[in-house]
Amino acid sequence: MSKATTKTNNDPLAIEKKIQLRVNSIKNIDSDEVRVLECFGGEGVLWKKVQERTGRSIVSLSIDTQKYNRFQYKGDSLKVLPNIDLSKFHVIDLDSYGIPFNHCKIILNKYYAGIIHCTVIQSGMGILPSGLLNESGFTRAMIKKARTLLCKKGGDLFKNWLAVRGVRSIEILNLGRKNYFWFDSTQLVENE
Repeated sequence: MSKATTKTNNDPLAIEKKIQLRVNSIKNIDSDEVRVLECFGGEGVLWKKVQERTGRSIVSLSIDTQKYNRFQYKGDSLKVLPNIDLSKFHVIDLDSYGIPFNHCKIILNKYYAGIIHCTVIQSGMGILPSGLLNESGFTRAMIKKARTLLCKKGGDLFKNWLAVRGVRSIEILNLGRKNYFWFDSTQLVENE
């Protein structure tokens, strides 16, 4: 695997940025416990650190295709999301490799009202989700003819797609081609 596509679970700077964003995002949640749905839960490092730093009770349901030594649902979160009641969660965490377009689309189409965290990693000329390209105005013929030309600004395309969906404010931290951000989707549901 090239350096540009290496998965960096333990990059200390990335972990610190992700933790700080999560700490910031839960400040206005008025509940004794913060309920989190982690769609790429892994070992749960981020939310454990958030709990340590804030002293808040974090109750997390983790979904991951890999098995970890913690309570989790082992499976593909894209298959689970359409079938669960998202209103039970204050936060949905999409700490993925790549661009979580398909996850976000399901969540927004279900009119989820809460905090959504996204990790958007654009690796080199990595392939972007076809749905993102289609909904950004690129035709099937354009995608087929020049797909790699369209892949340079995946993070920007994703943020533009969110803006078209009504997201007006995000808190974002960038680390090269890695974008870590969160937004509150409550305003979208209230405006429907």
